[in-house]
Amino acid sequence: MLRTLNLEMSNADWQTIQHDETFDIWVPAMLWLDGEAPILVVIRCKSADPLANAPGYLKVSYKIDINEYVSGQNWHGLRGSALEPRSAVPIS
Repeated sequence: MLRTLNLEMSNADWQTIQHDETFDIWVPAMLWLDGEAPILVVIRCKSADPLANAPGYLKVSYKIDINEYVSGQNWHGLRGSALEPRSAVPIS
């Protein structure tokens, strides 16, 4: 079964982690799968070289911490920095 992972954050926070060269800045985000209620998580850019995806885009790796803001929170049995998706972002 294919499921869509949704992340939502402010544009300012997205720009912050995209340009963070220290890889230490965490920003709040909402995380959910389609049909679920969103949960509060934190996200940061992972220290790794971006991969070229398509003209004008890079793939950037990031980490999601599920229980940083909500102690003991889990999501589908995951806690802590368990997810490392890769997303394509426009080069700016």
